[in-house]
Formats: sequence, structure tokens, C-alpha cells
Amino acid sequence: DALRLDKKDFTVITVAELIKRKNIYDIIAAIASLSDKIRLIIVGNGTLWKELKDYVKNEGLPKKVLFLGRKTDIPELLYISDLFVMTSLHEGLPKAMMEAMAMEKPIVAYNIRGVRDLVVDGKTGFLVPFGDVKSLAEKILFFYEHPDICKEMGKKGREKIEQEFSLNVIMEQMKNLYIEILEA
Repeated sequence: DALRLDKKDFTVITVAELIKRKNIYDIIAAIASLSDKIRLIIVGNGTLWKELKDYVKNEGLPKKVLFLGRKTDIPELLYISDLFVMTSLHEGLPKAMMEAMAMEKPIVAYNIRGVRDLVVDGKTGFLVPFGDVKSLAEKILFFYEHPDICKEMGKKGREKIEQEFSLNVIMEQMKNLYIEILEA
């Protein structure tokens, strides 16, 4: 198709502003060390767009790493992907990761605040030590080699989002908070 993705390929996706804080180089480095059957889609734009594209070209990776720029069809892109990866230096509660989990994608991410609130290590994905590109690559490879576990962890991620972050859950928590405040 238009994305040059082969159905047999394992597609890793990240959705991020292409800025220093998002640390995209680590994802590219992890992907570079893996099989050509493992592809990376980078969705987003930012000040590092050209620099990252040049890096990918200079490293001989343009067939493995696709830059899509800013997109509005994120659910469709998540749908065709197998795994979501995030290597930010720091995060609040990452919306892109929540969207990926809602679309049943397991996560491989650095073990940082915000990310830890979403990913249950070994259940909805894997948390790896910050900056450990080798571990990042190993966990991506694990999902590539274990498609059943990949799907299972993806389903568990969706369950976590539905149970803890769905609008109904949030609205109930807010209602209880308001009642508490009004009765105080």
C-alpha cells in the first residue's frame, strides 16, 4: 500500500512531536539493530524532522524507518501497527500511549514517571531501564518473535484503559469528588 508496508512485516509505531525530549534517536537505534522484517513508523512533526530524516538516510535505514509527518488518522495507523514504542526523557500521562493501548497495542517504553502509570511491566508491555537501547531492541524483538503474546498484552492494555481511564470511570470519580466537596 501507500506506506510500503508488507503484511509480513512487523510494524512498530511511535507518535510524538519530533523534539529532543521525545528521544526518537533511541527508537531508531533499536530498530536499526533488528531484522529488516521489523519496520518503524514515526508519526509527528517538529524541530528535529530534517535532522532525524538525514540520520536515517545516513545510517542506510530509509526502507526500515518511515516518517509520516503530522497525521489525523492515528487510529488507522495504530490499527495496522503491531507495537507502540516510546523513549521520552520525561512525560506526564502520554495521550499517544493511551490511544495505542485503547487500540490493543502492547507497549515497549522507558521506565519513567507517567509511562509507569500506564504500562504494567510484563502484562500490557515492557518497561526498560531509561537509555538502555539494547533492552529496548530485545523487547521489540520479543514481541516480533511472539505474536500471540503481543496480541494478548495488547488486549490487556485495552482492558486497563477501559477500567481506569474511560470517560465513564472518570465521570464517576469526578461525581464522587464533587459530592465529597459539597458535603464537606
